[in-house]
Amino acid sequence: MNRQNGHNHYGGQQLWIKIDLREIYFFPSRDIIRRYQCRQIELLLKYTIKSIAIDFIEGQELNEVRIPIEQVVGFKVIQDKYIEIEFRKDFHRTYFVHDLNQNTVFLTRKDPTGYMEGVTKIIFTPCEKVHPMTIFMFEVGIKWMGVPIDKDKNYETGETKQVDKDLITNIPPLNYKPEYNITCYSLNLKRAICLQMEESFLDLLKLIHKKLGFEIASIKYKDVDGNLITVEDEEDWDAAKLNFKWQDFSNFEIYVD
Repeated sequence: MNRQNGHNHYGGQQLWIKIDLREIYFFPSRDIIRRYQCRQIELLLKYTIKSIAIDFIEGQELNEVRIPIEQVVGFKVIQDKYIEIEFRKDFHRTYFVHDLNQNTVFLTRKDPTGYMEGVTKIIFTPCEKVHPMTIFMFEVGIKWMGVPIDKDKNYETGETKQVDKDLITNIPPLNYKPEYNITCYSLNLKRAICLQMEESFLDLLKLIHKKLGFEIASIKYKDVDGNLITVEDEEDWDAAKLNFKWQDFSNFEIYVD
């Protein structure tokens, strides 16, 4: 459990438990949000305000979905890997935007997930580094707040309870290759590109050519200070990837002349 004092994006003078996430699955729509690096999505249990929160961190901005605990009607840890939270129909939630640089927060109507409408259940996949004890403490906190806990194992008999196999088989395996989710801008064009992190600068140029319909020799991206950096060869691309890794970015924008 963590205790925070003063202003921070988890809330002043709060007790909370945080789980770094890799994937979020929304039901019944089966939409997915996925990240390949930790510290980009978080699931928090906030004791002081009796809420859970889903935080999306990108650069110096944090978008929060906050859900009062009374809107949660079920909780289950599946196969010691996945956290399933079930909600009331049309459950109440609020959205906040935190400016981590200015230490400000404001209410917004924009859903940062884009998928919350009509959701009845969400399955969260923690990052691999998350310790099982953290998940256990999260479960203890949820139970302490009065949320029904649905165990997938009977600890008295040792028998495993049948869970929704369809949910498990539709969760992708853990051996995905990390990808960059890139937004490419060129004049009045905007295109989305997915590139595996291990791929080369030439691979990126080929993808851009396929998306935009014309060949290019260089790209530009913004560093953490907002400066435009030109990438012209593999050496520049390797330096850019180090920059992205240092900033913990898998989503970023590039600009093509």
